Amino acid sequence: MNDRIRLVSAVLFLNPNGITLKEMGNITKIKEADLIKILELLKTRYHELGLELIGQDKKYILLVTQDLTEQNEKLVSQTDQLSNSALEVLSIIAYKQPISRDEIEYIRGIGSEQSIRGLLERELIEQIKQKKDGIIHIRYITTILFLKQLGIQSLKELPKKD
Repeated sequence: MNDRIRLVSAVLFLNPNGITLKEMGNITKIKEADLIKILELLKTRYHELGLELIGQDKKYILLVTQDLTEQNEKLVSQTDQLSNSALEVLSIIAYKQPISRDEIEYIRGIGSEQSIRGLLERELIEQIKQKKDGIIHIRYITTILFLKQLGIQSLKELPKKD
């Protein structure tokens, strides 16, 4: 069991953008049910070390706990702050996901390519491809890192729309 725990830990550390249970299973050759048990065990162990294992939609990411992040906030550069337009685009995506760039621009009434690119680079959103009528459409959704930055576990915790 210890070797399996160490292997899962290594996989989590080597995938800073998160990893799905299926991908983890393919790499480790551990069954999904066993992976879930190991991940629950690691959640407790990591928390004692100042790390947080977050899982949503069968995707897991390992991050620094919120309290330590706040203590080290002064280390974050001012240039890492999002512009007002990027915040607006991120809000639209959070509430309307999955959503296309055209839909975002229709809502905003202005181009959003630069804001979307910046959010992708910061890994707050990601692209998904959906096939409809034989055409592949690119749509955007928020990431686990987005949830972590907000200090929430699920999109259900977002404030209600007016």
